[in-house]
Amino acid sequence: MPPSSRKRNKGKERKSKKIESERSRVHDIWTNAYNCKALACDHGCTTIPDDFVSAFLDEFYEKLFIKDVEFPLKRNFETHLHVFNDDSHRKMLLDVLIRIGTNLLLVDYTLRSRTIGIDALYISVPLRIAELVLSLEEYGKTKIIDSAFESRYAAPKRSYLLTELGSTKRDVLKFYRRRTSCLCLKEMHLKAKKIMPKMGICFGCGEEKERASLSSCSRCMVSTFCSRECQVAHWPVHRKHCDNFVAVQKQITAQTMSGNPSSNTSGGGGVSSTAMKIGNAFIKQYYKTLLTSPSQLHRFYQPDSTVSRSMEPSSPATHSPFSLATTMNGSDDSPGERVRKVFFGWAGTGLTDEHDDESARVDFEHGAIDAQESINGGILLVVTGNMFLPGKVKSVQFVHTFFLNNVSAPGMKKQFLVKNDILRFLEPVDAEE
Repeated sequence: MPPSSRKRNKGKERKSKKIESERSRVHDIWTNAYNCKALACDHGCTTIPDDFVSAFLDEFYEKLFIKDVEFPLKRNFETHLHVFNDDSHRKMLLDVLIRIGTNLLLVDYTLRSRTIGIDALYISVPLRIAELVLSLEEYGKTKIIDSAFESRYAAPKRSYLLTELGSTKRDVLKFYRRRTSCLCLKEMHLKAKKIMPKMGICFGCGEEKERASLSSCSRCMVSTFCSRECQVAHWPVHRKHCDNFVAVQKQITAQTMSGNPSSNTSGGGGVSSTAMKIGNAFIKQYYKTLLTSPSQLHRFYQPDSTVSRSMEPSSPATHSPFSLATTMNGSDDSPGERVRKVFFGWAGTGLTDEHDDESARVDFEHGAIDAQESINGGILLVVTGNMFLPGKVKSVQFVHTFFLNNVSAPGMKKQFLVKNDILRFLEPVDAEE
């Protein structure tokens, strides 16, 4: 063999050993964080990662200090197809990531990043892991890779997690506390809430502001601005991102209307597809109004509707005629506001910021929508899911049953209003966090 060839082969061998050594070092870093000997609690995550998950984590940790965490997720999507598209592997990866992130928060591990872009930032490993967890959760809902980063829920959360603001630790503590079954993070989170304000950033001027003073773009509902002037000045830059956010949201909405593959909506077995289509459309409009402007919910009901509420899993529901609120005397409130106070006070007053963690939010990822045609063209609708109520850290499971009455005249286009509404929470909503 010529000397040049031997030299080349030795160089390749050294390079291969260096790569293997680095991969082994990275593997040890995340496995030590997962099996943290300084902590006795497993935070409800007892999963043992298999080879697929381990391979992904090795590669993710190697790319940990790249500014955009989309890089390892999108770039390696085909390589790690089992992790993303298989529910069991994705759940396994989520459990491992949540346990690692929680352990790192508790032992206060923080690594210094390289100089990236404009600044040399200190990027906490739990923050980067939280962003990946969020992306995986969003992908699991729709199986649309873009929605993992650019949905109206995921995009602002990623922005908060990656922005080095004073409230970052508060946000990430709440993020992990919601996803663990133990109380390990409770004290840290409550302390952070007392001393750290909720901050955001204006995409126009780039200044840090309290989130309450920021307004979301009314078109994409993602980017936030401190003033109309900042929004107008930033439009040439924001327009491309705004168009992309809107396109992704339309794709998600279209998939939801046709039946989300990740939810357990009924479509066969004698159930009318028309009933399911109407039910999906109703649920989308109803819960959007409930969470954003509950004082407008009275428009969904008939004057003679009956509403039942049970805030405890085993207590009898309280039945009330809808007219109780609309005809209530001694109040200067509008009819819609009176209805909100009587029947929907538990949901808050509506979102001023659609992504505010202190406001109610509904998660249908582990829920279902079932619909059946009923008497006189009406529709019986049963909805299950999880709800984050204002001021609560943990989600609460619920079952919501509606009878939608067809109030249109024969031969006219059908119009549905709620005749009966029964909401039951399957866990106590007043339990101390």
